[in-house]
Amino acid sequence: MSSPPIIGRRRGRRIRMRSRQSHGSNRHCNRVLYADGRDLPIVLNRFLIEEDHIFTGAHIENDVKRLQDDFDITISNPTDLQLVVPEAAPRYEYLRGPHPLYGVRRSSLEKIARAVLCLPRLHKPEGADHDN
Repeated sequence: MSSPPIIGRRRGRRIRMRSRQSHGSNRHCNRVLYADGRDLPIVLNRFLIEEDHIFTGAHIENDVKRLQDDFDITISNPTDLQLVVPEAAPRYEYLRGPHPLYGVRRSSLEKIARAVLCLPRLHKPEGADHDN
């Protein structure tokens, strides 16, 4: 499998973005694999602030805050699935619950997808968090 395209360089580090398109759809899912440095490429900045794009994930409030604080990027449409999935269907209320010991929300994107899509064997591949 080839590496995602490099969309910028900062301080010698590459910024890569992977894009996926749903079958029969014009919708794309982009995932920034990593970014290092104080400035983001203009193309990534424009993508993140576009009102028609949805910035989504599980427990994304820190990501949204960091983009604002570090890069002066205001996400126009953040959607935290840990909040909206339980609101959409009461049967998923348990996904919102706090961790019994630490008191923070505990549902990962993997856990939410597994529950909503009824995929009991869904697991994130080893090393999926980082691109070497």
